[in-house]
Amino acid sequence: MRLSTLALVAILAIPLLVRADDRLVSYSREVVPFLEEHCIACHDDGFETSDLALHDLPAMLKGGRRGPAIVPGKGVDSALIQFMTGKKQPQMPPKTSIALDQIDVIKRWIDQGAKVDDTGALAAKREQARKIAAQEAAAFASDAPPPVTGLAFSPDGKLLAVAGYKEVAIVDPATGKTRRHLAGFPEQVTAVAFSPDGKWLAASGGTPGRQGEVRIWSVESWSEIGVLRGHADTVLALAWRPGKNQIATASLDKLILVWDVDSAKVVRTIKSHADIVNGLAYSPDGTKLASASSDKTAKVFNAETGLQIAGLSTHQDAVLGVAFSPDGKHLATASADRNMALWKVGEWNNPLRGFGHTGPVYALAWRPDSSSLWAGSGGRPSFLSYKTQDGNRAAPIDEGSMSKDWVYAVALSPDGQSAAAGGWDGKVLIWGLKDGKKQREFVPGKEE
Repeated sequence: MRLSTLALVAILAIPLLVRADDRLVSYSREVVPFLEEHCIACHDDGFETSDLALHDLPAMLKGGRRGPAIVPGKGVDSALIQFMTGKKQPQMPPKTSIALDQIDVIKRWIDQGAKVDDTGALAAKREQARKIAAQEAAAFASDAPPPVTGLAFSPDGKLLAVAGYKEVAIVDPATGKTRRHLAGFPEQVTAVAFSPDGKWLAASGGTPGRQGEVRIWSVESWSEIGVLRGHADTVLALAWRPGKNQIATASLDKLILVWDVDSAKVVRTIKSHADIVNGLAYSPDGTKLASASSDKTAKVFNAETGLQIAGLSTHQDAVLGVAFSPDGKHLATASADRNMALWKVGEWNNPLRGFGHTGPVYALAWRPDSSSLWAGSGGRPSFLSYKTQDGNRAAPIDEGSMSKDWVYAVALSPDGQSAAAGGWDGKVLIWGLKDGKKQREFVPGKEE
């Protein structure tokens, strides 16, 4: 009996499939990219969570607090595989499930003796990424000034901190002249905030997918007093707690960390959001902490315990910002759904009212007397204000003088007499609120 052609092909394919499974796994082409994607953010040389680094074979063999990460020739007995499959807890990476076929590739590499075909594979990959980033940064810098992603007036109104690319510019808001540059960040600075007493300035940022950081300076001497590192991804927002020397930080890693500034230690970790945390704000009395997340919710926590007080779910897209009114009576939320909502503190079931905007709303700021809420957006006009009492438009700003680009940051002066906005075009604009006219426009560090 002759075999059919299809049956013959099927039989001949069997040994080919077996041989494909038995092929040597390439460390440089398969293992290194896997580690970069899933492991290195928390287990890198110089950033060894649980004292474990996975950046090269010697580090894996050395292991961390739980022993060696791998046992060559014994994939099933290797801690790296056991933690990824959930055989050992907590399962790694946190809150992430890796496909079993991907894990099996790493297991087979270990079973095959954990051979390294290129000891410089990871270093070469990083050098290539560094060159690409440098080229992009050079092109970015040559084309236009970097975006303004954060603004903050000092409590006395004499300084304006501006978040830019790799630095914070300290500007005299009365003249637009840059007084100094505070550097040290690896990428774009995402937020800036003066402490309530005006003694300190904090700024956030980090390296995407690897590490977040917050730098703090003494305003009196402009010396850097500390760097807070605990997030596994870029820090997007920060807020000083009134009445205590604490600062809350929020990150792409979905976590909120509360730090004791004096000791630079995390005193509380809040794991409540299912997606990126974009914004933070403390209530004026320091008893509540509000957060905004890409999971379409805002939440309110007890600032002392970290326990959730309320979950606010009125928006249809990512919530990008939160802000308590200075009198502590209201909380505002801003969203990519082109809307803002006003909530009465203590009555969280439904918002008092909504404010429709013309584009995604990125930033919020209150007038110091709590009479109006100001918002920066990706629409036109890009900077609008609303009365707290009835939601109608508040003191108008000359729309012809507004930025034609997206506004990412807004701030009101402590005396309530001026408003500042900055965004994608890299410019900072300041208006007087008595007449709504633009007072000055400047690119930090590039004054004529």
